[in-house]
Amino acid sequence: MKTQYKMGAIISYINIVLNMAISVFIIPYLISFLGASEYGVYKIVQSFAGQLSIMSFGVSTLVVRYVVFYNTRNEIKEKENFLFFAKLITYVLVALTIVIGIAMLCMIEPLYQNSLTSKEITTAKILMFFLVCNMAVNILGDVYNGTLNAYELFSMTNAIKTFKLIFRTILMFVLLNVGVKSIGIVCADLIASLIGLVVTFIYEKLKIKEKATFHYVDKKLIKECMLFAIAIFLQTIINQVNQNLDNIILGVMTSAECVTIYSIGLTVFTTFNS
Repeated sequence: MKTQYKMGAIISYINIVLNMAISVFIIPYLISFLGASEYGVYKIVQSFAGQLSIMSFGVSTLVVRYVVFYNTRNEIKEKENFLFFAKLITYVLVALTIVIGIAMLCMIEPLYQNSLTSKEITTAKILMFFLVCNMAVNILGDVYNGTLNAYELFSMTNAIKTFKLIFRTILMFVLLNVGVKSIGIVCADLIASLIGLVVTFIYEKLKIKEKATFHYVDKKLIKECMLFAIAIFLQTIINQVNQNLDNIILGVMTSAECVTIYSIGLTVFTTFNS
């Protein structure tokens, strides 16, 4: 287990360094490939779609908390029952994410018709579609990520993050070089997330072999989960306001080029904080 802690910590620091390096050095290449206008559109839609992350409701953290709790007390039946409801909640959240995402996609044109051209709005809608799908995939994987963390398999979870980051970057450059432009970025995101989900799912099934089985309706558990989820939900809303609202407002009130300039400065500031 100590090896898991050490490897998990090392890979986590590698992830931080990689994220910082990619964030700083990739922007000039993206702008040269896309142009200031299309890069600005990408950042606007990325921030707009990012609001959907509030739909995760902290399921991953919830799974960690209760799986550890039931394992400590050796309550197998209760754990299986909890995992059943956790997966059921996740499927509902994925469905809601898709529905809300479609509604948000329909809002793009009314919101940005005065600041973006018709071509930019068309691009924004396509980007939004892929980003909504990517968000749904990430939420779907929360249960499996939470289960791995509950068993303290940190080296594996962080290794998957590192793989996704590297694979996404390589695939993005390939797609950009064949002329796909900003759509290539979101395609790379979605493909990397799908591969990460499949790997996590298979590893969880082979390594941990947890069962999600319905046994009974636990009203006390549901109440506790709801309170916890609401707390995470409110925290996520605050984070999204702090992180993404500025790009959304700039996109509505100014232009895509202004968002590009602002995003560059914000990236440098965020990297410095990291």
